Amino acid sequence: MNGLWSPLNGWFLIPFIQKGMNAWQAAQWVNAFIGMGVVLISYLLFKQWIISRKQLAIATITLSFILPVLCFYQMFGDLLSVFFLASYLYLLVRIKQWKFLHTCLVALIAGFAFYAKAYAVVWFGLHFFLFCIYLYAQKVWSMRQALVHIFLAAIVVLALIMPWSILLYQKYQHFSLTGHAGTLNMSWFINSGKTFREDIQLLIPPVCEGSPSFWEDPYLSQGDLSTPFSSGLHFLKWIRRIVYNIILLFGCLSEIHVLSWMTLILSIHLLYKRRKKFDPKLWVMVSAALSIPLGYLLVALETRYIWLEIPIVMILGLYLINHSIHSRFKIVFVGLFFIGFLIYPLRSLDFMKDKNKSLFETAARLRDLGIQGKLTSNATDAGSMWVIAYLSQSSFYTIEQSDYTLTTLKTEMTRYKVKYFLQVNENNLIANCSSDTSFQLKTRLPEIDVFEYKGLD
Repeated sequence: MNGLWSPLNGWFLIPFIQKGMNAWQAAQWVNAFIGMGVVLISYLLFKQWIISRKQLAIATITLSFILPVLCFYQMFGDLLSVFFLASYLYLLVRIKQWKFLHTCLVALIAGFAFYAKAYAVVWFGLHFFLFCIYLYAQKVWSMRQALVHIFLAAIVVLALIMPWSILLYQKYQHFSLTGHAGTLNMSWFINSGKTFREDIQLLIPPVCEGSPSFWEDPYLSQGDLSTPFSSGLHFLKWIRRIVYNIILLFGCLSEIHVLSWMTLILSIHLLYKRRKKFDPKLWVMVSAALSIPLGYLLVALETRYIWLEIPIVMILGLYLINHSIHSRFKIVFVGLFFIGFLIYPLRSLDFMKDKNKSLFETAARLRDLGIQGKLTSNATDAGSMWVIAYLSQSSFYTIEQSDYTLTTLKTEMTRYKVKYFLQVNENNLIANCSSDTSFQLKTRLPEIDVFEYKGLD
């Protein structure tokens, strides 16, 4: 349990770890199966829209080329939430006569999606509310029916997520219905950095004995967390962040497909032209595409957060092609359209090739030399050191300052009994310990000098 990471992916690993399997390898296998599930549910979603067997095959094959990249680009949370939310969209467009049982079912899916990624349940609440209002506006439901469905969905979702919220409250003594990830990220981004407890000075200790780093549960080390309404300055920084995220959204959608924006704009135009015609399937997909990024625009945005847009843009693009192009060359336009989905994944393959291989090698070398235990480093990229610490079964004491002295470093290493200092020979070397007698050079690794701190003797 922690205040930042959603737990479901981790829970899937428990039986594998209990059987003695390496957690990293188990995570890769689990994500591969999740990717297969995404392909399957997307195929069922495609079938609700695509009549042509050729087009169905092209869409499914293209997605199957993309999924291996997504499976290993990010191991936890994002892809699993896509599976649940795509299942939700499938039910919305599949079921013709919506009943209370169907509302309970989609709310149940949303509840499980929350444990994959907390934002999933927030988005579900927004989108399902819009879905109910749409059916009311189209005179399919009365206002009373719409409100009953909204209330029923809320009850089911709350029943599923409340146990986790209560457990988090018992651990942190701070209640948040959907967890603390949004609170943490909001504070970090509007402050352009983290704020730590008063007792934390230079070294940020792991959350508990044996933890690889404080990042295992960053909530425990945080001080006062800011919100947009903490002060006028924080509010202005929040507005600046929103503007930045809106600009960033253009790039994220372009990574999904170079014509994503055009596809969405044309889909909105088509929906507007058909506003007097009851077309719930088109409305569901367009409203989903537009609402997915909204919550992220308020805090932070990455392409992986909106991977659900991939099958949606595929469907809307095909829908537009089939309603705009009437010729025997339609299949050519379809093929060219789907090639656009492969540009970013193919580029990512080159980026991911041998990514972090050096970290695995460094960790293995440290284990071979018996250099394990409490570590710290002057590396500006603390994330790489967290990986090395995890792989070498060590604990890393993070430094997130740049203006400390060697004396301060030694004081802090003595305070926490940190034995090793991994000195990265960067251009602006901070606290160079190579000439200090308190540090003994143990070994030289590529780009890292490993020193043992003798001040503990």
